[in-house]
Amino acid sequence: MEATTRTEIALKDSPPEGHSNRVCSHCQFMLNAVTRCTTDHFTGLREKPRRPVNSDAGAAQPAPTMDTSPKETRMTTQGFVATHARDAKFERGLRSFFEYRDLGIKEATQGRVVAHVIRAAGGTEFSSQPHLHQTEFQLVYVLKGWIEFEYEGQGVVRLEAGSCVHQPPGIRHRELGHSDDVELLEVVLPADFKTEEVSAVNS
Repeated sequence: MEATTRTEIALKDSPPEGHSNRVCSHCQFMLNAVTRCTTDHFTGLREKPRRPVNSDAGAAQPAPTMDTSPKETRMTTQGFVATHARDAKFERGLRSFFEYRDLGIKEATQGRVVAHVIRAAGGTEFSSQPHLHQTEFQLVYVLKGWIEFEYEGQGVVRLEAGSCVHQPPGIRHRELGHSDDVELLEVVLPADFKTEEVSAVNS
């Protein structure tokens, strides 16, 4: 028994030539066809796991196919609107000294946005109280003439043709004056925004 143990130790240190793929399930030592481990830990012989052979290895794989069939393109005209100066109609609106031309954006966007051209209305007296608008977005672009505002934290701002101003939601302001020929483009979200008068521009 002692000699057999020494034999196995020797085998573990230097595997014999010509060993098979059989291993001891306990010590994992590669054994030849006739060598067995000592009986004090023998649990039987098993085959060493072999890697599965892929019979298709190296074979050319088919190239992925591309779907070249024509795709259906859906177009929608919902929300499209075009307005023209020749059809312009101005009406009195938020300020009595201004006239407003609705550009049809409110209806096209289902009330999300309003856009209009504003121009000075003749025969009315100018007056302006400090106020703010409850909006999400407001932009004013001067098409013609000039207009002056006093803004909260900004002071007096004069806008002329080509000038543009973004009025943050809730900023207090008031108009100081405008030219007789002033025309503005104003875009506001939402369309039905509210205006609130305040006591002063700078609280």
